[in-house]
Amino acid sequence: MNNADDFSINKNISINIQNVGLEKEKILIIDNFLNNPKLLVNMAAHQPFIPYHTQYPGVKSLAPAEYTRQLFGTVVPIIKKHYQLPEQCTIEHTKCLFSLITHKEDDLNLFQRAPHRDSSYEYQFAILLYLCGPEHGGTSFYRHNLTHFETITRARSATYDQTYDDDVKQHGEPEPRYQLDSDRRYSKTGEINACFNRLVIYRSCLLHSPYINLQKSIDTNPHTGRLTLNSFLAFM
Repeated sequence: MNNADDFSINKNISINIQNVGLEKEKILIIDNFLNNPKLLVNMAAHQPFIPYHTQYPGVKSLAPAEYTRQLFGTVVPIIKKHYQLPEQCTIEHTKCLFSLITHKEDDLNLFQRAPHRDSSYEYQFAILLYLCGPEHGGTSFYRHNLTHFETITRARSATYDQTYDDDVKQHGEPEPRYQLDSDRRYSKTGEINACFNRLVIYRSCLLHSPYINLQKSIDTNPHTGRLTLNSFLAFM
């Protein structure tokens, strides 16, 4: 049985800030986040994964509850400080999930072929821990060219969805491929490279997409694939 020290967080973390796009959306980057990240990789390698039923093009497995407890205990005050959130607010969070990309490009559904937002709620945050190296790419961020939106908030959601749907009806569906760069529909505004034991925090309404190594990242092995720990946190 694991104890709290197994998932302890580096007490000397430093936070780097990257602003992306014309909207200057803030992204927080924390390297060397955990003291023992390899433990999580070894745990992932010994537990079953099941398919996602969302936009994620791969499989998932539940992370340890103790990691979840320590993660949110650390990042809640960080998010409140850097995104100027009120001290007193209700916090809701999802379970933390190990995630691996396993879909080949021909298997991608329509949603998985384009940048997406995880939520249009302005105060929900994606928290991503890379448990893989830079050979697996990272995460890219985008601007939708027709609307010029980089974040899809509740106020923008209907306009964005209708514009996207109308464009697909007029010009056809995007090809079955991962979004790795700019194209007619989207312009890349920035990217965060994968780095083992790197934590990345950004608002869930920010348009983003994994950029991957097509030769290495589509892999079911946690030791060699694009293993991440994915979580969401909302301030109500």
